Amino acid sequence: MRQSRVWRGARMMAVLVAMVIVLFWARAAAASAATLTVCPSGCQYSQIGPAVAAAHNGDTIKVGRGTYQGGITIDVSVRLAGAGAGYTIIRGGDHVLTVGALGASSEPVVSISGVTITGGLARSSQESVPYWGKDGVVAAGGGIEIPPQAVPADGLPVNGATVTISDSVITGNIAGPVRAIPAGPPCPGGKPCPIAWAFGAGIDSWGNLTLLHTSVSDNIAGLAPIPFT
Repeated sequence: MRQSRVWRGARMMAVLVAMVIVLFWARAAAASAATLTVCPSGCQYSQIGPAVAAAHNGDTIKVGRGTYQGGITIDVSVRLAGAGAGYTIIRGGDHVLTVGALGASSEPVVSISGVTITGGLARSSQESVPYWGKDGVVAAGGGIEIPPQAVPADGLPVNGATVTISDSVITGNIAGPVRAIPAGPPCPGGKPCPIAWAFGAGIDSWGNLTLLHTSVSDNIAGLAPIPFT
């Protein structure tokens, strides 16, 4: 009987120790997550790019009202929260936002909310060189580019970042390749016709993308003329 009580006591003590360890790590994780602030003046950062560069997995980047420079690559799992699509505008860059990277060892999980993404001009995409050997043959993702983690030699790109976009507007972005290559169907005379690809001017996603209460409109895929190389 005494041995049974001792065993039950030891078991309870082990459970309590395990609970304390779990709570300790949960609190440590919560404490390590930070909120980085961005606004034209009076915040930690005046632009989004430096805030992203300083962020770690689990951080929140809170962006105030204003217009901010695009051309930003997000390679950590963060929450990017604007003040509303009518108030926080991210503008410009070859891709306004790029989430993840071709060849990355792992891809981030990112949420974006309350922003307008506009003014991007994509003249190429990361999958252009692996597929066609030249930059600028494939252009996509003027607004948001979510490249594949890998491009298999015998299949479609795979395993891009996981991205959720909510309460946002993606508009006025362009995807236009800068060169064509002789890879199309035969032209008159039997030689391959020049060909290039433009798509996903607003969003080019090779990952896991969710849109919630988000408008994607008035983005343009294709620019002419395209030089033949």
